[in-house]
Amino acid sequence: MSDEPLARAYEFGPFRFDVPNRLLLRAGAVVALKPKEIETLLLLLINHGRVMDKEELMRVLWPDASVEEANLTQNIYALRNALSQRQERTGYIETIPRRGYRFVAEVTTHADGAEPRSLAVLPFTSLPAAVRDEWLEVGIADALVTTLGNSGLLIVRPITASRRYEDVDHDPLAAARAMKVDAVLDGSIQRSGLTIRVTARLIRAGDGATLWAGRFDEAITAIFDLQDTIAERITTALEVRLRGAQKARLTKRYTGDSEAYQSYLNGRYNLAKSTEDGVRKAIGFFEQAIAADPKYALAYVGIADAYTALDWYGILSTRDSNPHAFAAAQQALALDPELAEAHAALAVALQYRWDWTGAEEAFRRAIAVNPTYAAARQWFGLHLSFRSRFAEALAQMARAQELDPTSLTIRAQRALILYFARRYPDAISECLNVLDVEPAHDEARIYLALSLVETSASAKAVAELRRTGLAGTPDVKAMLARALATAGRPDDAREIVADLVAGYPAGYIPRFWIAAALVALGQFEDALAQLEAASQDPDDSYAGINVAPLFDAIRRQPRFQALVTGVGLWPGDPGQ
Repeated sequence: MSDEPLARAYEFGPFRFDVPNRLLLRAGAVVALKPKEIETLLLLLINHGRVMDKEELMRVLWPDASVEEANLTQNIYALRNALSQRQERTGYIETIPRRGYRFVAEVTTHADGAEPRSLAVLPFTSLPAAVRDEWLEVGIADALVTTLGNSGLLIVRPITASRRYEDVDHDPLAAARAMKVDAVLDGSIQRSGLTIRVTARLIRAGDGATLWAGRFDEAITAIFDLQDTIAERITTALEVRLRGAQKARLTKRYTGDSEAYQSYLNGRYNLAKSTEDGVRKAIGFFEQAIAADPKYALAYVGIADAYTALDWYGILSTRDSNPHAFAAAQQALALDPELAEAHAALAVALQYRWDWTGAEEAFRRAIAVNPTYAAARQWFGLHLSFRSRFAEALAQMARAQELDPTSLTIRAQRALILYFARRYPDAISECLNVLDVEPAHDEARIYLALSLVETSASAKAVAELRRTGLAGTPDVKAMLARALATAGRPDDAREIVADLVAGYPAGYIPRFWIAAALVALGQFEDALAQLEAASQDPDDSYAGINVAPLFDAIRRQPRFQALVTGVGLWPGDPGQ
């Protein structure tokens, strides 16, 4: 092997090899390669210009197996096809007769391993405080987060992290230190008819020094110019050196229509409320944005995210929500193939179509476009956990936490992955840490209860489920039934199950969780019948069928294994 340190990326011809994400890209599009072909190409790139003997290549690529030379030959053949190389001694990979291979094309190495600078953008404050444009306060900040984050040279905390500082009297320096960033942007807005005044100040977290400050008076229709100027001043103040493509991303405009843009900001503001009313209003605003500008890719991403949220919140079934999310994500990518948010939205939609390979590729593409996109890594981590790839899943969650260290949801979902991996004490500890910070965090309390059941602490699990703010929902009622069954109270559990099977409330039957309760009651045939019914109209929980400890007692039964293979997964023992 070469002593050259592993780069972040290698570029040659029209190709770019993204090392952390193991992706080969051509003009931004992913080139499909098998894992061993990826490793072969990486090995050749690391040693570009040097002849690599066949024996050395085979020893590194297959360290624990005895393989024939034909395996290596096939990998090289596949790589040449992928690189559109037609001859053995020209192009990229040269054959050295009786010896091996050499990567001969000119390679540019991007070895800068330094972490980008970190920044938080706080919601802008309306002046006077009595006349607030809350959607504009958050919207301008959200737009700057997207623009600066997509530059690829700054780690920008997501707007969900900074929204807690919406109060007029917030302390920007305290916010910066809480979010563990190098700098924070704080500002105010004041509207007068069709004119807007924006005052902004960039503050260094270490000593509170003002790195840059500015005031702008513009027509509301010129808000794009305003945001471009602020973004450029921030990168200059932080001494971020932008290359051509990065500068283009910084000043990229997703729409030139002011009306469409304001509708989009309203949509994002309402979507972030995480309520049924907010999500439905958001869809309306995104549709208004598209009506004003049919080529507004980010508005289509908003629709995809909103329909996925309706599924996650249990408002619409996956069968009803997924077609809308899938179509919107596809349209966003058709309009802008380099939009990380669109790739992530498509990945989530593909996951619930059981296209696991397509979803993984889309997640990796989202991360390749914007490596600092915390939400994409968070969702990718869950995706990997559903496929029993727990080490990779936890690595993605760890990176998501680094990018958004104040996110309690990332920590709670890390606990869920630990639960899937049968690391119950670790899952419990993580949940308790979240609840110490935010006792009302329902997601963490639910995962705590699930883990307590697996450690023979079902009575505690019952108490935790009754404390959650979601105790009256069908899913949590079914979880409670399971906890009661394992706590030695089968009659109480059966009573809850009977009510749920009857369609209480509003006709929704949480069959996945009912099946879990029936397993705990020892009614395996009834549990399998519920899962088979759930497979015809699955909700988002169903993605965890192959890893959830809920079904360990029936995991080896042929009917259960048929359900697992029916969603494109391979039956196994996820805890092993």
